Amino acid sequence: MYPSYGNFNNNMNYNQYTNPMQPQMDRLNMMQQQYTQQNQQQINQQPQQTIIPVAGIEEVRSHAVDWSGNATYFIDNVNKRIYTKQLNLSGVPEINTYVLNNEIVERKNNDIDNELNKRIENLEQRILNFENMILGGSVNVQSTDVNANDSRREG
Repeated sequence: MYPSYGNFNNNMNYNQYTNPMQPQMDRLNMMQQQYTQQNQQQINQQPQQTIIPVAGIEEVRSHAVDWSGNATYFIDNVNKRIYTKQLNLSGVPEINTYVLNNEIVERKNNDIDNELNKRIENLEQRILNFENMILGGSVNVQSTDVNANDSRREG
């Protein structure tokens, strides 16, 4: 009468029906793996710094710019200058100059030495006043302290 349906599903291969989005999903997975590998490589790479000795600004101008965007450093020992050359945001080479100026450092050192000498003299004067007070002499001298917050009278 009716045919048997018991073996109907036995010959069907369910693996032949795949997800229609599978090729795109595989491609996405492959791109994600490549992206993470590239990021790991970039993290491990440090920017390369190039330092070149030069005799003047003319050599800096004639030197080719690094197209990767890294700065190139030029050292001019004779003129006591350091130059940097790199591309700015608009893609034009830009040169920055840094000059060693010893005069400012020497002037600051002299100012510090003068300030320290004044404070030492003030402390010596205060010690002498205290010695005179202890030994019986009463000396009433106003402090010449360079610190404006401390205007006490000694006596």
